[in-house]
Amino acid sequence: MEVHHPVETGRKRWTHYLFEFFMLFLAVFCGFLAEYQLEHKIEREKEQQLIQSLKLDLATDISQIDSLSREMNVKLTKLDLLSRGLYEGVNKGVSFSTIKLILPAIGFNDFIYTDKTISQLKNAGGMRLIRNQKIADSIAAYDALVRRSLVNQTGINETVSPSLTGTLRKNTDFFMLQKSISQDLNLSDTMMIKRNAFIFTDKKQYICLSNDILYFRNRLFTLAMLLNRDKIGAERLLDFLNKEYRN
Repeated sequence: MEVHHPVETGRKRWTHYLFEFFMLFLAVFCGFLAEYQLEHKIEREKEQQLIQSLKLDLATDISQIDSLSREMNVKLTKLDLLSRGLYEGVNKGVSFSTIKLILPAIGFNDFIYTDKTISQLKNAGGMRLIRNQKIADSIAAYDALVRRSLVNQTGINETVSPSLTGTLRKNTDFFMLQKSISQDLNLSDTMMIKRNAFIFTDKKQYICLSNDILYFRNRLFTLAMLLNRDKIGAERLLDFLNKEYRN
């Protein structure tokens, strides 16, 4: 009977193990590179999306400030006429045209900051996606610029406007003021409004009211200047973004 002896296999050389280690290392390294490239691509796409969104926000801010500037210019003119008319009323009485300006002149439309994208960049760590440091700095500078204007606007809304409204509430008949802006008033109506619009007897109160109106006007003028500065900042940032992100 024939006996079969087991076949002996030769021992692998150390270079074979080195080759296997190298191939395993290469596979892991290539996987890491592929993952890194994918993550890099996703971040670049996210950066582009954020920049496009920011461009839309800036365009909205610019359009809104343009509209508010037109409104404020009209209101500032009315406030100038109103303040002057009240001051002159000390000696010759307040004219009906001045009384008619009171309700339309007080109050104003707020600037609503379009900060959706900038809030994303600041709060979710998105600013790290902005590769260009000058762009990141410009975005932060614009945000700080607008927020300083909003502080001024809040001050008017929380202090100046309530104070003026309180003064008017104490010294005028709001029914008469409301009636003054009605349509088709006859001469008798206008004379009645002139007699009853103000409920104080001391003529110096006209000067006090004129001062309050003038103070409100000056604060509103300052806000208008700040918003115009913000518009310039938005236009510059938008132009910068368009140059750096052409696609």
